[in-house]
Amino acid sequence: MSTLGDDELSLVLNWVHDRNDRKSVSQVCKQWLRVEGLTRISIRVLEPDLIPVFMPRFPNLLSFETPMFISDSLLEFVAKTCPKLQFVNLNLRKTREDFDEVDGISGSEDVGNDGICALANGCPNLSKVLLRKRKNVGNVAVISLVKFLVNLTTLDLGRCDLVDDQAIEAIGCSNSIRNLNLEACSLITDHGLGILATGEISKTLKKLVLAECDRITDSGVSMLNQIQCLEELNLAECGPKITDSGGMAVSSITSLRKLNLAWLINLSDATVIAIAENCVNLVAIDLTGCELVTGAGVRAFGNHEYLEYLVLASCYNICMDDLDMVLRCRSLKDIVLDKGLRMWIPMAMQLNISRFTNGVPSNSLIVSRNGIFKSSRKFLSSASSISLSSSMLYQVNSSSNERQLRSISTFPPLCMGRRSCKIADRKGAQNAKKAKLFSRIGKEVVSAVKKGGPNPISNTVLAAVLEKARELDVPKDILERNIKRASEKGQEAYIEKIYEVYGYGGVSIVVEVSTDKITRSFAAVREVVKDYGGKIADPGSVMFKFRRVRVANIKVTDADKDQLLTIALDAGAEDVIEPPTYEDDTDEDRLESYYKIVSSGENYETILSKLRDEGIIFETDNGSELLPLTTIEVDDEAMDLNKELMSKLLELDDVNAVYTDQK
Repeated sequence: MSTLGDDELSLVLNWVHDRNDRKSVSQVCKQWLRVEGLTRISIRVLEPDLIPVFMPRFPNLLSFETPMFISDSLLEFVAKTCPKLQFVNLNLRKTREDFDEVDGISGSEDVGNDGICALANGCPNLSKVLLRKRKNVGNVAVISLVKFLVNLTTLDLGRCDLVDDQAIEAIGCSNSIRNLNLEACSLITDHGLGILATGEISKTLKKLVLAECDRITDSGVSMLNQIQCLEELNLAECGPKITDSGGMAVSSITSLRKLNLAWLINLSDATVIAIAENCVNLVAIDLTGCELVTGAGVRAFGNHEYLEYLVLASCYNICMDDLDMVLRCRSLKDIVLDKGLRMWIPMAMQLNISRFTNGVPSNSLIVSRNGIFKSSRKFLSSASSISLSSSMLYQVNSSSNERQLRSISTFPPLCMGRRSCKIADRKGAQNAKKAKLFSRIGKEVVSAVKKGGPNPISNTVLAAVLEKARELDVPKDILERNIKRASEKGQEAYIEKIYEVYGYGGVSIVVEVSTDKITRSFAAVREVVKDYGGKIADPGSVMFKFRRVRVANIKVTDADKDQLLTIALDAGAEDVIEPPTYEDDTDEDRLESYYKIVSSGENYETILSKLRDEGIIFETDNGSELLPLTTIEVDDEAMDLNKELMSKLLELDDVNAVYTDQK
């Protein structure tokens, strides 16, 4: 019997689909290794630096994916080696904080226009190209893709910051693209939307994601109804410039099946009613955070024929009667509400929720803590994935037709008692505090550069920020990165904002934020406050309980009280505040506490100078702090709940500081 040739062996390997089996096959001998490479059609690369070594084995690949940094030259090598590629997934899995040097390639050296152009020229059969978070990809790359890839159907440019209307002009000429993701491409304006609505792409486009494109307005959104076959539209977090005027235009897109309007705070019942009446094919709609929407609007879905998924997280103007009306929709499978509504759902309605719909059990009513998925910008793909993120699921037992209540708890464990909380607070607290400080300085650098340019010689504000950063030992790379970031096109200046919150037991909380997107920061703060049992207060309702002062923090091990009182008296300080003490304090607790020297802004530098003269180590306040005029003592449970709320607020990127009058 003669040996098998490559052609015969490849026919055998075509029947082997399991990845591990193919790996085993490739280890039989050199011929099997060669043929396995020739018949491989997909690959996922986690070490791009090794591409020149192994890639020549796979000349017939149809699919290439890497979530890692990859240079232009390496991607060009891929294009030359695998010209038959049809699907390329370069979606970056790293966060923006990871754009420092990793595995020999830095964020600035990551793939850009040159690499994508080489890909477009070398792989003419490409139909799907995913480039999410590739921050160096700009208009030139997009124009090249559209020009050379005549079969391009899917293009993901999510968070490609350099993409603007010039790229959209090229995309508008495409007559093949069906799925287009422009999430967080903040340079896109109404002009770009007009091109999408009137260009050749309007005849083929079925899915359009514009989430966080906050420069678009009603004017641009109103033109989207000219897209002839649009089935999915995502406008989540596009900002307050989209109102009912744009919403009414969206309602005229009768082909829509999935619609995401999350956090469009100026949409009201008028838009919702119009959508319910006109979008007869609608299967899913997300109204998360649409605070003007009330039960009057939601009730309109009660008679909808095809609606299956309705998301009403952070919609607080809906009562149980409205929900009961919505449940008349026979096609409805899942509703997402705030967990705070759980206690208000009567048992009769719970039983109604667990009903059969057209002979098929209604999957669930979800009372969700965080919405139906991790990000409100994404649509749910299946009912099962809802169940995974839900807090409470009502379901019919299909075997016995008995109604059941199944609870899936999402509450994190609480540490009860002062001692356990202090241990938890102290663990990692210094690192978290330092990270917040560095983040705040970075934002101040961006704002200073936006106002006066990147040269500290001519920009006195920037010079002052850099001097403060030097005193606080802020790493040089953080300063350089933020100066560069401020110079990038599309980067907005940071705005200082204060939100006031009511906590448990009558406690007041003040949240200071610094953000380049007010709508995003408010939505995030409000969501955390609602999730953890607080309440957003009206402006001025809480602030009068605090005073703004300058503070120097001195560890109790670095100075004694009498010494600090002498310095404070000589420098004209207002007060020296001792650290709070509790009966269950240990020596470790006392050693980790701080004195506070409180002063006005006029004599603050004098106090710091005297502390330096005495050789006392101190921590500055980075500007100012809010101190309560009086403090409130609450029970252990309320204290723990308030601490959890404040801890979650501090985890938000935009939040600089959280103050409270809790003792």
